[in-house]
Amino acid sequence: MTLRNTLLSGWHQDAGRERFCIGEVPEDTKDASLLNPFVANKNDRYTLDLASNSRNHGRFTFNLAPIGSNYYGTKGSEQWKRIIYGSIMHTGCKLLVGREFSFIIVDDTKKDENGNPQDDPTNGRHWNSGDSHGKASKEFMRILGTGDVHLPNDEGIPLQFRIASFKKWVAKGTIAYNPELDDSGYDLVIPWSSLKGNKPALGNYKEKLLCGLVFEAE
Repeated sequence: MTLRNTLLSGWHQDAGRERFCIGEVPEDTKDASLLNPFVANKNDRYTLDLASNSRNHGRFTFNLAPIGSNYYGTKGSEQWKRIIYGSIMHTGCKLLVGREFSFIIVDDTKKDENGNPQDDPTNGRHWNSGDSHGKASKEFMRILGTGDVHLPNDEGIPLQFRIASFKKWVAKGTIAYNPELDDSGYDLVIPWSSLKGNKPALGNYKEKLLCGLVFEAE
């Protein structure tokens, strides 16, 4: 199995082959000990860290220096997220783009005091985000690989994306063009529902992100 253009390799490329080991266990196994740490030699102890591509197929990543807690939380009650959502770090993308972006973390379920949708209480706006569905400027959509967004009022072709902030959080879902972002000073809007682990506070941010295009969505 070869994994290319993944958030894991993009952000943790210094890990090398010696630090990560992807293993597969039988889907019908009842032997939980197969997920126990193992020692490859007298010095290296590999510990279960993340699901790898598909937990349903029994593929898991064992790691000498686990990184999962950086993205999915450190409390014991949060560790299951490394298995449920760990595959986000392993998803093969058509391309990866790493650069500084300005973005807004919003809550797609939030409403204002009058009961009207308002996903961005920080700026008192509604960007029309949805469940695991973000919005982006025309420039961001171009950078991520869609080419031209044809009409000023057209959402264009939604994309399946993966995004990670180094050792902070990961996100997945779809993203589509919102022309209101073009002159806003922000590149994209990411709803809490896209964040599958640590959730930063609602608000405005500017930092380097690693963004992956999985495929065009329906």
